Amino acid sequence: MLTMKKNSFKTLFPSFLTISFLYLIINLILSGYCFAGPAEEKNITLESAVKTAIENNTDLFIASKEVEVSEGALQTESGAFDMNVSNSVSYVNSKKGLFSDDTDNYAGDKSAETNTSYNLNYTRKKRSGNTYNVSISSLQELDNKIPTEKKHNTGNVNISVTVPLARGKGAAVATAAEKSASASLDASRLDYSSNFAATVLKTVNAYWDYCVIYRKLEILKQAVAESEKTMNEAQVLFKKGSIHKEELSALVGSLNENINLKIQFENALNEAGENLKLLMGLYDEKPMPHFKPVDDFPAFTNCIKKSDFSSLEIYLNKAFQTRPDFLACQKRLEIAGFNLVSAEDSTKPGIDLQIGGGYNGISEGTSQSEAFKALNRNISGANANASLVYEWPCANNKAKGRLKQQKASYEQQAAKVETMKKQIRSSMAIALSNLIKSAESLESAKKSVEAYEKSVNNEAKKYARRNSSSIDLISLQDRLTIARANLIDAAGACTKSLAAFKYELGLINGLYFTDKAITFSELTNFDDIK
Repeated sequence: MLTMKKNSFKTLFPSFLTISFLYLIINLILSGYCFAGPAEEKNITLESAVKTAIENNTDLFIASKEVEVSEGALQTESGAFDMNVSNSVSYVNSKKGLFSDDTDNYAGDKSAETNTSYNLNYTRKKRSGNTYNVSISSLQELDNKIPTEKKHNTGNVNISVTVPLARGKGAAVATAAEKSASASLDASRLDYSSNFAATVLKTVNAYWDYCVIYRKLEILKQAVAESEKTMNEAQVLFKKGSIHKEELSALVGSLNENINLKIQFENALNEAGENLKLLMGLYDEKPMPHFKPVDDFPAFTNCIKKSDFSSLEIYLNKAFQTRPDFLACQKRLEIAGFNLVSAEDSTKPGIDLQIGGGYNGISEGTSQSEAFKALNRNISGANANASLVYEWPCANNKAKGRLKQQKASYEQQAAKVETMKKQIRSSMAIALSNLIKSAESLESAKKSVEAYEKSVNNEAKKYARRNSSSIDLISLQDRLTIARANLIDAAGACTKSLAAFKYELGLINGLYFTDKAITFSELTNFDDIK
């Protein structure tokens, strides 16, 4: 047992006052007299943080509007194959003067012609490239010759087909623009899913970063309380002359060091909280309360082993099938391919074969119904027509320039796909390694805490029997504090590594415009990756 002479107490009294004054200042700091008291805390969970971030994220809103733009573009391109029906009715009345030697008699000495026509047209371009047209027309003609005033009604029915023989020939060319717009819509939806996954991952990382600092701050508060308790006991012993001044000074130093760390972590907690609020889209002008994370770190005991994970190639193949950013990149390669098909087609000459057939009818009568009866009266036989239309721009520089652009765009996009494959391969290898190593680190940190807890308990018993100094006890307590902080760091790193690995696999996903919420279990379990 450490002892000292009683006559040395007077010489140490000034030092004791100094130490007591420092202790008083420490108590003032801890009790909140020197600084503002703790702010109000608001409970927060991982699920609520992610949900709020998704609801308020501007990038996701922009991505959703891009989907709507792509939907409109697809509707526009599909409209090229819509059925078009037109209907028209016209009435024409014309009068003209007569020559003096005209022996025919007309009313008012003028020739009058009155024409009434009815037209109905149907046109539709099929996805095969052919265009079909059906026209039905009826014409009533009236002259005012006296006394033989009559109306002549003629009806006409015609069907025609335009078949491209060069430019625009075939379904691949005819539907290239529509397929490009459809692929663009798919890419927009995948972009939304990619932004969704990135938002979730950022929020998850920010949440666990905040949890790490919050839990470490709790450990430091506990460490300060334990140091304060040891300090109180040491002061009693110092007054009795049972310990030296140096031992008491060491305790003061340890206590101040913990207080300094506590203040640093309070600042770090504020910074982490602001980052989390920013990702959650909380821009209220009023001061936001501090968050109190409710979730505990997932229990990863004996659930992560290197042998549990298959070959990296298996995970890569899965990522190439599920990652929305990679699938969007592939879709854009499809878009470039469809645009290239259109560009190559535009360099061809326009050669269209037009084939048609129909019939003509005629009737006489003054009633309006006679105009339509002409469609099935006095039909002499079927008509037939055929024509070949040829169009060739001489230089065709516009089409050639577009083809050159689209070839380069296709090659660029193909290179982007290969580059992304390499990036995913690298990031997947890193994510898998980080997950395995963080799990190993977590197990090691747990064993360290268990060992130090036993050592501190044993040392506390020895100190109670005065078989050891307070310096030995406080030294082990500080090491236990560090070990507990390291355990929190390891738990946070393991949880974040798991989320990052799920992101690399494409498992953090959200379908466009669904109410499906991301759950805590989805972000923290291993069921979907083993």
